This record gives sequence, C-alpha cells and structure tokens, in this order.
Amino acid sequence: MANQTAMPTPILAEDPEAEKKPPPVKRIKARHILIAHNESKDGPKNIRRNRFDARLKAEDVMQQIQGGQDFKRLSLKYSDDNSAARGGELGVFERGVMVEAFDTLAFNLKENQVAMVETQFGFHVVERMPLKEVHLTHVIVQWKGNSLSKQKRSQNKSIKRIEEARSALLAGMSPEEVAKKYSDGSFGKRGGKVGWFQKGQLNPTLEAAAFQLQVAEISPIIESKLGYHLLIRNH
Repeated sequence: MANQTAMPTPILAEDPEAEKKPPPVKRIKARHILIAHNESKDGPKNIRRNRFDARLKAEDVMQQIQGGQDFKRLSLKYSDDNSAARGGELGVFERGVMVEAFDTLAFNLKENQVAMVETQFGFHVVERMPLKEVHLTHVIVQWKGNSLSKQKRSQNKSIKRIEEARSALLAGMSPEEVAKKYSDGSFGKRGGKVGWFQKGQLNPTLEAAAFQLQVAEISPIIESKLGYHLLIRNH
C-alpha cells in the first residue's frame, strides 16, 4: 500500500497565526480492516462481492466498532488484508508512506477515532491508535563484569567516564560527538542514535527515564546490569 506523495504546503512566514498552530503530525500508529471486492487491486482471487456490497459491509463493520465491538476480533473475522492476523495493526508510519487517500484520512483522524475510506484496494475501516514514542541517543559506559561487557576498566573508572560524558553534554558538545568519544559498543561508533521507541520496547529501568525527558533533555546517569547510561531525547 506504499506510495510517495507530495509534501504539504508549508505555512507562509507572514501568516500571523503560524506560531499558534501546532506542528503537523509526522508519525502515527493505525490499524485497519480492509473489505475488498472483485475490482480491488491485488485483492484475494476468491472474492465475489461487488463494490456496492463491499461498501455496505465496510459500513456495517464501522458501525459495529463504533457500537463497542472489538476491533481486533472484527479484523480477524472480516479483513481481506494480511494485517488481519495482527488485529489490523499497521504499526507506526510517516506521512506519504500509504496511498494518498488512506494517508490523508489517517493523518486527519484524532486518536481512537474511526472512519472509512476507499482506495484501489477496497474499503478501509481505519482507526488511529494512541502513540507515545521517543527518539533517543544513548551513551553507555561499561566495566569489567557487566553483562555483555568487553571492557576491562574498573567500575570507579567507569563512573568517572560517564560523569565526564554528561559534563561534556552540559557544556554544549553534541550528543553524537559525546557518544563517539565516550560510549562503548557499536552504537557509540555511529553517534549513539538508537532510534524510535514506544512504551514496552525499552529496558524498564531506561524506559522510566526516557519517557520523562523533554526534547533535547539529558537524563541523569542511570545504572543497570549493562553499565552506566545517559539518554538524550532527540524527538
């Protein structure tokens, strides 16, 4: 269902309301139920329903969801997309990844809102799901005896090293430079960026700190069985 679309028109600098408008949402999480028909692109070969019947079926499914029925159960029962096995979940995606009509609808929905849209694949019942995620840079300093550590330094040397790393960040050195200089492991050599994380995807000790950070904020030093950590929230 991937497709490239044109970027949205930017807000003009002279727009007096520009500063009051929230930045456009760049990433969302969604799920869908696809009701295909005999004219659908790449649809299952055994589908005999026509476009009119597919629309009626999709409207019925949407009404069931709005009436309180479980989305996942209905996806398993009705969806003609292979995402049905995941309860219709499409994961997290950015603007322009999905076909245009689907993309436009999904990004205009509020969280937990359900709506229907038609594409060349059929009729989609779409729900925008809640999404809270952080994009992180990670600095880790290990010592001999840590889990997965290849270091021979002592714990005392490690605490001094992580304190130096945090001081460098506070003094204005970029997270990428600090990671390359101080961090152990392969991510350090690449500047420490470890990407996007949703709740439940991080070590619980690190997650508690990560989701309290504001953008560009540096965490306190965190100790785990892997070593000493610093987290910097990028987005």
